[in-house]
Amino acid sequence: MDRKEEKIKDRKKAGMAIRDTLDVVGGKWKLILISIMREGPVRFKIVESGKDNV
Repeated sequence: MDRKEEKIKDRKKAGMAIRDTLDVVGGKWKLILISIMREGPVRFKIVESGKDNV
């Protein structure tokens, strides 16, 4: 498998992971949670404590 095919395969895997995550985290909170967690893992208590700011 050449480098181009590997990149395509990696992108498909990333796309599937994103799709699966969005299927689990649904509704109006989806974009809010993604924006909070885009920097990396966040403890639930931190997310919960900021819910009034949302």
